[in-house]
Amino acid sequence: MNTPKLNLNDLEYFFEDYKREIPILVLIKIIFSYGIYIFVWIYKMNQQLERVDEMAPDSRRGFFILFLIPIVIFVISIVIEKLFQLPNYTIATYNAIFWSINIFLSLKYIYDFCESFGKWTGSNGLFWYLVIYPGYFSVILYFLDFLYVLPLLFFTIIAIPSMQGFLNIKEIKFRAMFERDQFNKKSRVQI
Repeated sequence: MNTPKLNLNDLEYFFEDYKREIPILVLIKIIFSYGIYIFVWIYKMNQQLERVDEMAPDSRRGFFILFLIPIVIFVISIVIEKLFQLPNYTIATYNAIFWSINIFLSLKYIYDFCESFGKWTGSNGLFWYLVIYPGYFSVILYFLDFLYVLPLLFFTIIAIPSMQGFLNIKEIKFRAMFERDQFNKKSRVQI
């Protein structure tokens, strides 16, 4: 798949209010927030991508899929368990159905996000997707008491700071290219 060449105006618009973050600090935020910062970072980055990439997923869709649906599922399962006092296998069935729906919705959203990110960083979006998704999946399975999959979260914990690093490199290269271009324009005017 050929990624389109990004022009200077697109990059300038993308990086005009970009705030570079140190990848190690992103990692620390992820660890101290118990992984919640992963979703915050994806949401914030999605908002930036949405401004410049018409193929980027809607950040409201991401908020709905990554935040609201899991919270609603969690609350519904607690209410069903406490209010109706159903057998454990019935509650497990409801949980499996609700989380399966969320997993299905998140598959496409995270893929679209990674493709858009890959386009803007010049990296492979499919690679980022394959690294992020096992960790996201492990968080969902953690809520279903499958604790043995929690080590898969390591992939996402490493992927997000790496993505931040790729974006920082892209921004540094853009700033250098932009300054060089501005210098060349000034030089031509003076001649």
